[in-house]
Amino acid sequence: MRDIDRFRGCLAGGAAGDALGYAVEFIREAEIFRRYGEKGITEYELRKGLALISDDTQMTLFTAAGLLYGRANHDMTVEDYAESINKNYIDWLKTQRRGYDGKQGNGYTWLYDVRDLHEPRAPGNTCLHALESGGGGSPEEPINYSKGCGGIMRVAPIGLFFDKEMLDPLEICQLGAHAAALTHGHPLGWLPSAMLVSIVHDVSQDGADLTVSVEQAIENMHKLWDGSANLVYLEGLIRRAMDLAQQDVDDLDAIHELGEGGVAEETL
Repeated sequence: MRDIDRFRGCLAGGAAGDALGYAVEFIREAEIFRRYGEKGITEYELRKGLALISDDTQMTLFTAAGLLYGRANHDMTVEDYAESINKNYIDWLKTQRRGYDGKQGNGYTWLYDVRDLHEPRAPGNTCLHALESGGGGSPEEPINYSKGCGGIMRVAPIGLFFDKEMLDPLEICQLGAHAAALTHGHPLGWLPSAMLVSIVHDVSQDGADLTVSVEQAIENMHKLWDGSANLVYLEGLIRRAMDLAQQDVDDLDAIHELGEGGVAEETL
């Protein structure tokens, strides 16, 4: 049994955290502390009364729209859903490159008609360049060799959307990989996305335990990509994060040990 409030919590919580962090996205740690004090940024920085979301939340919304667009076509495969998501990312690209012209129905999704989404929010060059060439990369045919965080930051809706009658857990993992690989071709650009959607899918079920869900995600990953040196490295980093979570370690020290989050495995 799945709880719609967990879906709302995941998407709204992600947007809320994104809006808090967007103000300091490109600022180094020392400067953040200098500006905001020893606890860092703890309150929203408002512009005309609003806390702005970044391209991370924009693309998360277009991922969700891509899933709905695909579902409308019925009986979709992993590859079909990935193609639908790619079409919606092309819509997102238009919102970053053009001003809003007021004309409705020019995109694949109704999101394209939401004027407030036509706001450039400093998206990564990898996403921009990949989509300008049409996107459409896959784990088997990579579009580039990037492992930046631009793939994983947008895929949570995949973990929320499916039940077992639509796609099974391994197919959900695969779609997480494919959705990231549309723009990020390095295995460590899409393997973490596969793991994230598996975790999100599992913990959005009633009674799911986070630690158990992480172990289940690792098991799923090995069923799909066993023997991958990149997966071995990713699993090691995830297990280190799990170990640190059980220790009396300052959060900032733990973050320093795991990385800054600029690449997908550190983001996860």
